[in-house]
Amino acid sequence: MSAHSDSIRRAALRAATAAMPTKSLSQAAPADPEQLRELVLDYLEHNCHGATLVALRTEMLRRGEITERGKGKQRATETDSLAEGGVLLAATDVAMNDCEDDSPSDALYLKFRTEIRRLILQGSVSEATSLLNAQLPRVLDPNRPAVRPPGWLSSVQPLHVSLNLDIQAFVELLRTPASPDVAMDLDRLRLAAGRRLHARIAAAASPPHTREWTLVGSLMAYKYAPRDAPTDVRGYFTQARRVALAAQVDAAILCALGRSPVARLEMAARRTAAVWQTGRDLGLQLPRAASKEQGSWMSAEQGGDAKRPRNVLLLDGIQAPHLVVPLKDSSGADIYEPADDLVPLFDLHEYVQILRQRAKAARARPDTPHEVLAVAS
Repeated sequence: MSAHSDSIRRAALRAATAAMPTKSLSQAAPADPEQLRELVLDYLEHNCHGATLVALRTEMLRRGEITERGKGKQRATETDSLAEGGVLLAATDVAMNDCEDDSPSDALYLKFRTEIRRLILQGSVSEATSLLNAQLPRVLDPNRPAVRPPGWLSSVQPLHVSLNLDIQAFVELLRTPASPDVAMDLDRLRLAAGRRLHARIAAAASPPHTREWTLVGSLMAYKYAPRDAPTDVRGYFTQARRVALAAQVDAAILCALGRSPVARLEMAARRTAAVWQTGRDLGLQLPRAASKEQGSWMSAEQGGDAKRPRNVLLLDGIQAPHLVVPLKDSSGADIYEPADDLVPLFDLHEYVQILRQRAKAARARPDTPHEVLAVAS
């Protein structure tokens, strides 16, 4: 790494952590309950868990934890940090209450998003497109002002989303089983649909879709035996492609509605992982802790486990060694690095597992917040 790039990364890290508390990560204060509720409700809404969202929100209303018209009582600013059990989540640049108060249209949009996702996942792409055009026409409107999503997000431009829907609709038509008496009619329908799709891709003059047509066009040869198709062609028949398309369409819907295509929890996790990774790459060290209880593993001389890295944080007394991702040998066994005090890597999945352990242990307590119980479910 050059000195110039090293200085740039250090400057970026300072900017990303400017709002963070200066005290040790292991001593960070717990997150505000309002912020946790915001994260949970926003996550459920973004991922179309409508039934769970309604049930949790109803219970929160009953307990007086949220207001009738909004999702929370407190507004957090972009300088807020989210901390839970000693693990700091980097501040996001989205205010926790940036969405307007709930309204019937919000519930209706969630219903349409859920139904469109369900239709795509089950292969009814034409029906999903019809519903999209009828209820949310701006998503596929070619005259809609262009939206530039984050670089890591698939394109949500109307042309790209529409072409991907048409391609998947053609794939689903090829997957449709046919009895011998209607096989010929279905083949004619497939050929006609293929010609229309080819003409549309040619008119769009989209290089990625033009290249994709060379693969899509060959699907006709494997419509009765998709397992015999080459790997790059076989992928069109997988459920994973439906899942990816459903995610792209849902992101396009959210962008068309003027909302973030990414849940706040995911954004916070992305930033936290990036900040911690950068800190570790730059060799930044955590404050040395005097004992295991303060957030650091004791050395063997102190009665600790010498093969565990010392840069492991504890969550309210719960050991969390896998927040530092260990190396793996050829058999998949963990290879622990030499003990150090560098900033550890952040693993959201491991962190959530620890939260679930805590929530399950707290189920018997009547004062356990519902957002914590939601994590355990």
